[in-house]
Amino acid sequence: MNVRQLIATLTLVTIIPTAFAQSDRSAAEAAANGFLQRLDSGDPSSLYQTEVSPRFKANISESAFIQNIGMIRIQLGGPAATRKLIGSQALDQIPGSNEKGSFYYIRYHAKFPIGSAFQDTYLEKVSGTWKMVGFWNAPAPQ
Repeated sequence: MNVRQLIATLTLVTIIPTAFAQSDRSAAEAAANGFLQRLDSGDPSSLYQTEVSPRFKANISESAFIQNIGMIRIQLGGPAATRKLIGSQALDQIPGSNEKGSFYYIRYHAKFPIGSAFQDTYLEKVSGTWKMVGFWNAPAPQ
């Protein structure tokens, strides 16, 4: 192997994992944003059936999820007027959990009729698709 081939091989070895990581990040961020948009005004039952992970479903029933979504919508005063991505982080474990997997933590800053909130989501890769495994809202500065 000559020097040129070695450099080309080393370049591919470093680029390919980075490309996959970027693809996962983009897909996870898109899944989180889609979930939050549907959380604002979509059908909660459909949201539960299609966009939450089996791990989440094992802990929260569909009826409890639907009731909680109703309360969240009342508390926020309506759908977000704006939502801005703050950042995301790949994880191999959700903090406070012993279970391993492919996860992403993603934070948005959203403006609602009642004020601003941080919207935090944890997503889990399930059969190649990012599914919500946890989410919450926290007050944020305007």
